[in-house]
Amino acid sequence: MKLKKWHVCLAIVCILCFGYIMYIMNPEFDDLKRFINPIYEGDKSYRVVNEENKDVTEAFIQDTRLYHTFKFYGKIKDYISDNNLTLSKDS
Repeated sequence: MKLKKWHVCLAIVCILCFGYIMYIMNPEFDDLKRFINPIYEGDKSYRVVNEENKDVTEAFIQDTRLYHTFKFYGKIKDYISDNNLTLSKDS
């Protein structure tokens, strides 16, 4: 049986989909998801603060909306650490 171009393309697509699924299911991001998802759902008890303890939740949502849409939790984690942000929950 001779491999055709579409067989190769299909195999590549399957591998990429499998890799993406494994990435978003990574247990390393479970704690981050618990804080990030309510922020995007509009829960006001979760917020993002900077070093000066100022609420920067709206700016955070605008800057990371694309990352959240495609579930790039690693990029969100990098954004938080690069900008010295803290995730907090009001009691």
